Amino acid sequence: MIARRRDDILLLLRSGTGYKDGEWGPPSGRVEPGETYTDAAVRELAEETGISVIRGDVRFLHAIERVPGSGNHWVGMFFEVDVAGVNPVNREPHKHSSLQFFPSSALPDRTVDYVRHVVDVVRRGEGYSEWRDLDAEDPLEGRLTGP
Repeated sequence: MIARRRDDILLLLRSGTGYKDGEWGPPSGRVEPGETYTDAAVRELAEETGISVIRGDVRFLHAIERVPGSGNHWVGMFFEVDVAGVNPVNREPHKHSSLQFFPSSALPDRTVDYVRHVVDVVRRGEGYSEWRDLDAEDPLEGRLTGP
């Protein structure tokens, strides 16, 4: 979920997860059985940041098809929501060591690679892209099933 304050987006610094630790990414996670992608995005935003929104506040932003060199091929759905005037809190400190808003045009150097890609192509108006990461191994093989 891309949580926006004007052109700034909320990112969390991953830690202790075993996947992309030390890199910044938006609130995200798996789609649970019986959930839609939108439901999962709303739930993950609340679980990770304490920001509660309703489905009607959320807008579809981008679909990315990720093709790693090994491991699972997956599709990630990105949504966005305006969170102006809301203060996020780190509700999962065992998974994120920090959270902060950054200008979408000046993301931190250690932003998750495909997240940076999505932010860049969305600025150009693209709603779909493919991310081929042929050199990477996917440590979440068999576990990653959603955005």
